[in-house]
Amino acid sequence: MLRTLRPNEKLTQIIDKIGNKKLISIEINPHKPIDFHLLQRINPSFCTVKWITKLQDFSQPKLLNSVIMSKELVTKGYTVLVQIPDSLCADQNTKLILEIFKENGIRNLYIKRDGGSPIKTNAEYTGSKNLIRFIRDEFGEYFDIIIVGFPDEHCYGSIENQMLLLRQKVTAGVNVILTRGSVYPEKYFMFKKICVQYAIDVPIIFGICMFSSWKQLHGTKKQFSGIDHQEIVDVKDPLEGKWQLQMIENGRAWSKHMFENLLKNELTVGVHIFSRVSLELVRNILTEIKAHNHQANMRKLIKNI
Repeated sequence: MLRTLRPNEKLTQIIDKIGNKKLISIEINPHKPIDFHLLQRINPSFCTVKWITKLQDFSQPKLLNSVIMSKELVTKGYTVLVQIPDSLCADQNTKLILEIFKENGIRNLYIKRDGGSPIKTNAEYTGSKNLIRFIRDEFGEYFDIIIVGFPDEHCYGSIENQMLLLRQKVTAGVNVILTRGSVYPEKYFMFKKICVQYAIDVPIIFGICMFSSWKQLHGTKKQFSGIDHQEIVDVKDPLEGKWQLQMIENGRAWSKHMFENLLKNELTVGVHIFSRVSLELVRNILTEIKAHNHQANMRKLIKNI
């Protein structure tokens, strides 16, 4: 049996202590090498480990990349949020995986649909709800359970449908909502206000996509509806020259604009960075906007938990 590592803190324990400060966190891809020196300089409040695996990998759960990576992060002192797919069955195989996470000190689980696609049917939701109840039945309150929210209402057909489903999940045992990315700061704030109107009173962390170029930003039209890209950034005609450098600067500029707006708003509990860009870009942007002035001091905070 593995030696049980010192358990992480639960996100709700941390959020209860941050006051007017913010969490700044980052998503980690377990299939890519991590520059831990650079990660230390970013100093994330917590790290989310993505779930990228195939069904046949379940025969040796301790060798799953997400299991190995999350254990390494806990060993190095990071608070970890592990993503698990809502397609996992409420059975002994899932229980074994969760027991391994518990042995490794993990206390935060992010239930997300396979592939990150939006949930649109009650049938899909039932699977998620069953998994939430299974975790609560088997492990009580040991884990904080985090689910995805969608600031762009088209993902559920209507915002009302999404609110009803989120309320059911919260009733089943969810502790925190972590949203998918949007490209307008106002979308996040409106989403949180609507959650309050529907009596969804759990903390909400805003997920953000940073962009390394205008081309990457413009590509979000495949993910988000109703985007006025000309409103986002006024890009000059590439034929005028130096277009590549200009695309990079416009992508960075919008990422900084988004991040600064979220950090300065009192409705923001935390901002979570998805892993589509390099850690170096993340560090540079956080440094340029002086994000540390808004970020909670995790060392002091954890000592008081």
